[in-house]
Amino acid sequence: MNPPLAALVPCIPFAAAIALGLIGDRRLGGRRIGVWVNLAAAGATFLAALAFALEPPASSALLLADPLARHFALLAGFVGLTASCAEFGQADPHDLAHALGQGFLGAVLAALMSNSLVVTIAAAEAACLALAAAAALPLTPEAMRAAWTGTVTAGLAGGLALFGVILLALAALPAPTAPAPTAPALTWSALPQVVAAGQGGLLSLGFVFVLVGAAAMAMLAPLHLWSSGRDEAAPAMTVPLLTTPLMTTPLMTTLAITVILRLRQAVADTVDAALPGPAVLALGLLALLIAALALGRQRDARRLVAVATVGQAGLVAVAIGLGTSAAVFAGVLHLTLATLVLTALLSRARTAEAGVTVAAGLVALAGLPPFGLFSGIVLIAAAAAHAAPLLLAPLGAALGLSAWAMLARLPALRAPGAATSPTAPRAAGWAHVRIIVPWLHLALTALLGLAMPIPLVRWFATIAGSLG
Repeated sequence: MNPPLAALVPCIPFAAAIALGLIGDRRLGGRRIGVWVNLAAAGATFLAALAFALEPPASSALLLADPLARHFALLAGFVGLTASCAEFGQADPHDLAHALGQGFLGAVLAALMSNSLVVTIAAAEAACLALAAAAALPLTPEAMRAAWTGTVTAGLAGGLALFGVILLALAALPAPTAPAPTAPALTWSALPQVVAAGQGGLLSLGFVFVLVGAAAMAMLAPLHLWSSGRDEAAPAMTVPLLTTPLMTTPLMTTLAITVILRLRQAVADTVDAALPGPAVLALGLLALLIAALALGRQRDARRLVAVATVGQAGLVAVAIGLGTSAAVFAGVLHLTLATLVLTALLSRARTAEAGVTVAAGLVALAGLPPFGLFSGIVLIAAAAAHAAPLLLAPLGAALGLSAWAMLARLPALRAPGAATSPTAPRAAGWAHVRIIVPWLHLALTALLGLAMPIPLVRWFATIAGSLG
């Protein structure tokens, strides 16, 4: 695949978003045309992402085609396709939800595949804003509050991250006395070389600002900002998860964690050694502990899933903070499987089988076999035992408390969306799709936990080797 064709991966959902906005609620044969356009665009995006992953072009100043970008672009395309299939089981989904969903997916893919730090941060902020706009679609007071919270948090997170990028650029500028000074190219490929020649103080400050901004998008920080009213038990960036109709929202966490992983590995050998690893490690452990304490107070499955997302992001951040190849392998594997489980839970299948789906998903999030998240937790714990044995005690306590809280609340939980829409319309003949999609995700997670194919192990090892 050459670079112009690779550009189709994010461009297809962007074009579909515009088309869906223009089509509106036009119908064909009694069914909205937008549903078909949404599905066709998602299928084309997945095929383009698959071609990008299997036959990657060379990286350029704008395009990043390393193993990490290819892996998560393929994951995003797959989640987008299954989410579009799930929408077929709903008779009249909101028209704007389709457009915002495609716009969100395009922004996530653009951020994952961009080699420019500025484009990555700008696209990530655009994805946050699309998520916040989707949260407002129900037009209820809760939805508007969620949208406003998401918008403010996205603006702050994006502003902090972009300010950090500016500081990194300033730190990498040559001395004024140097002949013909030129501005550095702030690309992910060149970032280690750019940072190696920069000023230590500004580099450390820039790293902190980018880290805090990306961590806010990843639901790691600021964890002390709790919303008010009905959603008081959810951190600020999880509030849109409670009302948004987008099944793809966990991709926001995946994208932000990817930014943190790239940043940590790029500056690990150049910024003060006491900063990158321990800072990411502390954020991850704090998120994991706070999520473990908050899980015990949840009564609604959707709110519990939102808080559990914080814990999963924190656990992956712990692996990133450790920084070894084994830890990165475990972190990328766990993030992939957690994304599949979270999107399965957010599919909101309002059927008699919804309770079983929620139960299976929460068992997976609790880290119990046969689901693959158990393997991810074991690998992260093994990496921690090798690199930082003192971390095992708080890590084990947080994981144990999280698992106990989810399993203890399981009998009394309401299915996602059941309290607000117990009689949601379903399309005749397509309702079973909304059952198949979440179970497809859960089946993949279980399969990878029981017997991961050797080529897939090598795939994850290649990703870890390029970063760890």
